[in-house]
Parts: sequence; structure tokens; C-alpha cells
Amino acid sequence: MKYYWNPLYTELQKDLEIKSIHDFEKITCDENILVRGTVVELFKCTINDTTLYVKKYKSKGSIYRYFGRKSRATKETRSYRRFSAMKIPHAEVVAHGDLRVLGCLKWGIIITKEIPNTVDLYKYFTDHQEQNTSERMEIMKRIAEFTAILHNNKFVHNTHRLRNILFCTAEQKVYLIDCPEGSYRHLPLGRSFVYDLASIYRDISKLCSAEEWTCFFDTYCSHTKANKDKLLPIVDRTYQKKIRK
Repeated sequence: MKYYWNPLYTELQKDLEIKSIHDFEKITCDENILVRGTVVELFKCTINDTTLYVKKYKSKGSIYRYFGRKSRATKETRSYRRFSAMKIPHAEVVAHGDLRVLGCLKWGIIITKEIPNTVDLYKYFTDHQEQNTSERMEIMKRIAEFTAILHNNKFVHNTHRLRNILFCTAEQKVYLIDCPEGSYRHLPLGRSFVYDLASIYRDISKLCSAEEWTCFFDTYCSHTKANKDKLLPIVDRTYQKKIRK
């Protein structure tokens, strides 16, 4: 039942009186909850002017599902470390840990620091339809570049959606968040990369113009050296068969 606490936030750990993994649940009280689901609960709290997001992944189904396997909280932390290695902006991890009983996972928690003045891109594009065209195009280029960096490093996001990308309105900067299923693929598994593209296309097709999708796709192909004439039909088939339903 080990846990990790970022040494930059030891004072915060003292203020919260975190001495064991069991103490993590002090933050997950009902008054702080934002989202309650069957698999994940999201909490928000402010401690001494530092705002934190606390995500609690609950074990669902068989108690042996994560026996000997990394939890979603641990894998999400690992994804953030990989983003750092690729120089992709992301949420800063304050702490993470798992509660296990005889090796069986009860829950995993990851705590991240709030990025001020940000909004997820699904909400941003919903609220800014037909506005700030040049800004929207720049955002498309940035997320295409980050997607290309991931794939050039053989990293697959697996939950690549606009809601998992934050846009800072003050700094005009894009951040990746929420990547509990990300992983490296050392074999030539092109379908995994295509699934990432088809997943984000699901949101872009609803909220963005054809020109904005073209901007994203052309930028991605130019950074990955992919043949866009061959890749585009494959992405479309994947979207139609596996995602649109």
C-alpha cells in the first residue's frame, strides 16, 4: 500500500496530515465531489490557495482484475511522466497511490494540481462556435502536433478526446490530461494510432468545421510523414465501424 507524494508539495502533505494511503480518503468527501460514476469519482478542493483535483478509480467487477497489475491511477501517472519526456504540457501530479488488500485493488487515487484559466476543448469548441477562427486553427495545429509527437514515439493515447485536452485562454497553451490507458507500442500496430485519430475525429466532426479537421489532419500527416490520401479512408472506416455506433 505504497504511495507517492511529490516532494515539491511536502507542506501540502503536512497540512492534509497524509501519513498513509488510508489518509488519501480525507480529501474524497462528498462536499468536494464533482463527478460520481461507477468506475471513477472526481473531487476538487482548495488547500492554502492550492487547488487540487482528486480522481478516485474504483475497482469494478472481479476483485482480482488488477491483481498483480498496475491500477489506472498508476498508469495515468506513468503517462504524465512520458508526456514530460516528450516535452508535452500536462497536469502536474501531486500524489498518487493504491489501496490493496492481499494484492487485490480496492481503489487508486491520483491528485493533480489545477491549471488556472483552462477549459477542456470540448467545452471550448461548444462555446465558441464560429468565433476566433484563427485561434481555433492554431489549437488544431497544436493538438495535431502533440498527437504526432505521441505516435512518432510509438505511444498510443487510447482515450484521445477533446475533453481530455485543456486550453489555457491566458497563455494560449494546450495541455493533455486524463490518460489512464496510454501505452507504448513497440510493434508496428498502426491500428492503435488510427484509433486515436478516429476517436478525436468523433468530437471534431461534431464541433468543428471541415476546414478545421483538414488543418488537424494535414498538420498530423506532415509531422508523421504519413500518406494522407491512404490514411484518411482508414481513419474514416475505423470511425464508422468502431466508434460512431
